[in-house]
Amino acid sequence: MHVIINLNKPSGITSRQAVTRIQRLLGAKKAGHAGTLDPQATGVLLVCLNEATKAARFLTDMDKQYKARIKLGERTDTYDGEGRVIERKEISFLSEADLFEAVQAFKGTIKQKPPMYSAVKIDGKTLYKLARKGIEIDRPDRTVHVYDIRITAIDIPYFDFSISCS
Repeated sequence: MHVIINLNKPSGITSRQAVTRIQRLLGAKKAGHAGTLDPQATGVLLVCLNEATKAARFLTDMDKQYKARIKLGERTDTYDGEGRVIERKEISFLSEADLFEAVQAFKGTIKQKPPMYSAVKIDGKTLYKLARKGIEIDRPDRTVHVYDIRITAIDIPYFDFSISCS
């Protein structure tokens, strides 16, 4: 069986764990995925089995869409809701108009430095594995194109948004 499965990955498992479950269930010899979702993230994970694993490198570079919720006024050591809060700031001065304006600044071509808690590999080393060991390395900026970004709900200190990007 040489297939690409459009899996709706559940929260609470890594992308690799999802792939391994599919691989065992279907008895595939080889399995991989095109892109990585954080363990707490849900959504499309393309799982490639057997000879279809050769297509994964082409699928990884496809455009993507995300929906997310942000909590304003807190920063965590992992840059997500799973980390330890390391900084708190007052946000009562922010208006909805401020949020809409700030979000639009991300539209277009931007430079983005991958966080240490990400699945990006540098010199064959996965950043989140280094971060868990307390190691931080220099990461080159990546060019990302944001085609569209929209706030979909605001409930201060939270806001939800959707983004279409490279």
